[in-house]
Amino acid sequence: MKPREIPEYITPFYDPVEPENSMPEANDWDAEAYDQYIAAQVRLPKDGQEILGQVTSRKRDQDGNPTGRANANPIMDTRIYQVTFPDGDTAEYSAIVIAECLYSQVDQEGNQYLLLDDIIDHKWTEDVVDESNVFQVSYNGNIHPRRTTKGWLFCIKWKDGSTSWEKLKDLKESFPIQVAEYAVKHQLDLQPAFKWWVGDTLKRRSRIIKAVKTRYLKRTHKYGIQLPKSVEEAYEIDCQTGTDFWHQAILKEMRNNAVAFKFLEEGEHILVG
Repeated sequence: MKPREIPEYITPFYDPVEPENSMPEANDWDAEAYDQYIAAQVRLPKDGQEILGQVTSRKRDQDGNPTGRANANPIMDTRIYQVTFPDGDTAEYSAIVIAECLYSQVDQEGNQYLLLDDIIDHKWTEDVVDESNVFQVSYNGNIHPRRTTKGWLFCIKWKDGSTSWEKLKDLKESFPIQVAEYAVKHQLDLQPAFKWWVGDTLKRRSRIIKAVKTRYLKRTHKYGIQLPKSVEEAYEIDCQTGTDFWHQAILKEMRNNAVAFKFLEEGEHILVG
């Protein structure tokens, strides 16, 4: 497999950090240095409906200068952005519109909730439990159905028009009725991952509908920004968005944590305690 290439403007995360380099104080931070809207995904009004788009760049004038100025007060923020939609179409939106839509779609911690429209496909991985392991023996010798959801993924179409592959363990908690009905329709209800709960769920359908949460917490984004699960994925996001935001965040974290470590000279021993 060909190794993933890192753009020239991104320094590898393992490069030594010069000790004289330091992060600016919080009150010295330039609002233009880090743009919190670039690469954000947000549902925006378009053609009479809300469609998920990604903020890709600032609008620029004839001389190549970005239009508008950032301001700590969103009402005074005059920046204009280019937003790209899934169909390839682009449109211009002001920072005020983007901020209003973004903050109306997340909770106080920046988590986004999604509403299910339909389950359109499914697949399984090598971790799936086969039918020969439907039952297991407990510590007291009783035999009961194996409670597992491993290996199953569902392609979900959300109300905002986007689609994503989600794990069964997450969908079972947020949309048990819809997943159970899909499993029966596609003859999956006899598989170990479904057999132990689908039948009981459908019997208690009316009670579950009243009690279940109908919103799904999107764990991959916060305030519309994709969250990496590894350093490699952080640099991959930078490559995809054409920014170095995660690179700078990693360097900042390395600088902040460096004070907690002491690198020993050759022959120097670790102090007791």
